[in-house]
Amino acid sequence: MAELAFGASHSALIANRVRTVSTPGGTGALRVAADFIARCNPNAVLWVSDPTWVQPYWFI
Repeated sequence: MAELAFGASHSALIANRVRTVSTPGGTGALRVAADFIARCNPNAVLWVSDPTWVQPYWFI
């Protein structure tokens, strides 16, 4: 995935400075990112919408 995103000859890939993560869909990715931020900085504040998901047009 990193080669697809950056290109196989990107200097960050050659220097082995890129990591990738797989997640189950968009909300899974957001959860993984939030957990990572919280682990790196327990005092971090994350702002999310209310509700945290998109409501289908028939619920509006």
